[in-house]
Amino acid sequence: MADGRHFYRIEGPQRFTEIQHVGKRTVVHHVEARAYPELLRIAEMLEGAAGRYTPMEPEEWEALYRAK
Repeated sequence: MADGRHFYRIEGPQRFTEIQHVGKRTVVHHVEARAYPELLRIAEMLEGAAGRYTPMEPEEWEALYRAK
């Protein structure tokens, strides 16, 4: 997300991983999208949602994931 606190990796049509910064902690969520709101979130990520989501390089994602 453009806010710099949430980072997503889409892993398939119904799966994504989120890295979330909460204060000084980093939390990782692995989501299997089954409900409509989760499926809608994936569609919004792919569309960019009017600048709400911005793409990042795979290397950036991996660095964040390893640092968790």
